[in-house]
Amino acid sequence: MSEAVAGLLRQGAFLNAGSLYLLAWDACQRLKPVEDQLADSHRDALVAVLFSAATLEAFVSDFSFMARTLGGVHSIPALKSVAALLDEAEDGHASVRLKYLLAKFLVTGEPYNKGAAPFQDFDLLIRLRDAIVHLKTEEFSPESDAPPKRLFQNCNRVARALLA
Repeated sequence: MSEAVAGLLRQGAFLNAGSLYLLAWDACQRLKPVEDQLADSHRDALVAVLFSAATLEAFVSDFSFMARTLGGVHSIPALKSVAALLDEAEDGHASVRLKYLLAKFLVTGEPYNKGAAPFQDFDLLIRLRDAIVHLKTEEFSPESDAPPKRLFQNCNRVARALLA
């Protein structure tokens, strides 16, 4: 760990991405192939997807914080500029996609190739997260469809559509 990062932690800064990542990782480790729509493994898959997406959102926020803090501590104008632009994107409620596109360009001077990995993998994860979080309300018959089963069926349908 660099002295600058150690200094941030001593000041009381808590970077969120690592903790969220560990939750996603733990859920992934519990996954196993199952046929039962209500199996815990399906719940772990939802947890893994949602917390993986949350990790990415937290990482870009943590990156902005680090750039702002280290840019100020070490008087590096480029880092302060990166942080200011990412902060403006956050204040304007920019999507996580836009924040990553912006961060990549600001740091490397090159845009992501949206037609290739890693951007396509990132985009798929965010689209899957959005599909889960924004599922529409559906009517069901309590005698024939249990709500959790419907949730997993919808998630499987969405995942198949996104992967097609």
